[in-house]
Amino acid sequence: QHALSEVVEKPEIKEGSFENIECKNGSDITVSYEKGSCRFDMKTGMLTSYVVDGKELIKNNNGLVPQLYRAFLDNDRNIVKHWRKNGYDKVEYKGRLVSFDVKENEKIKLESEGWLYLDGKKTFEFECKYTVYPDGIIKVKCEIEKKKLDISAYELPRFGVNIQLDASLKNVRYYGLGEKENLCDFDAQSTIGIYEGTVGKMDEDYIKPQDNGNHGRTRWLTVTDDEGKGLEIAACKDYFSFGIHDYTEECIGKAEHIEDLVHGQVTSLNIDGYLRGTGSNSCGPNTLSQYRVVLRDELEFSFWLKPLLGF
Repeated sequence: QHALSEVVEKPEIKEGSFENIECKNGSDITVSYEKGSCRFDMKTGMLTSYVVDGKELIKNNNGLVPQLYRAFLDNDRNIVKHWRKNGYDKVEYKGRLVSFDVKENEKIKLESEGWLYLDGKKTFEFECKYTVYPDGIIKVKCEIEKKKLDISAYELPRFGVNIQLDASLKNVRYYGLGEKENLCDFDAQSTIGIYEGTVGKMDEDYIKPQDNGNHGRTRWLTVTDDEGKGLEIAACKDYFSFGIHDYTEECIGKAEHIEDLVHGQVTSLNIDGYLRGTGSNSCGPNTLSQYRVVLRDELEFSFWLKPLLGF
């Protein structure tokens, strides 16, 4: 651990102006600023590129993809039947960019909206609002809402986003609960502090691969390469949880044994505004109600993305 005087809650936004704003063929919007750029796909509304001093951070155009499912824990073995029946393991997002507004060259506001399809069924509205500043900092607000006139309450495994980063971003530093994994109902073994390590050291190697390595009550997180280039994620007002691995969510969901995990091709980062606890339902009670994620009307969370230029 390090002195907690290092903790910051909000990135310092520097004054300036954008170098260029380009709409290409009605399909992409690219925003350029000093030593970097970001690109949004107009057809999907997704952040597909985040360049820092010539380095592309996002891999495979997979930036901030909404997530509802987790590779189930041993203690999820009963509830997972319900999750799969509802299609949480087969979530598909279809959306588009619906607004784009430049505020006197001081900031750019973009808004995407669409639907989350569960096993092919249109179920939840998903909206993501981006505010881009001239120094490359992006404020992100994610919202999920039930279909109108739906009076059901949905119990979700999680509500967050996943971003796939270049595999060279392997150095992790964060202020939150550590150093071992923890969940909202499984954190007595963890203390608040500033911790650091590498992506490969963030795993908890269970014999049967499952969601692992989560760190809750996080205020900020940096993921960088060996030159210090990379990304900072900072909470806006509430904590977030994160899990980071050198393999994808899809990979861990399919793996039957530790040896099935394919390491080193990507740095996959989950940023969760809401994440269900573990409970003890493999042989005991279900997760207590205060540690469940229940969607009665809508859920939302916000965070900052900040490019790190390196040493």
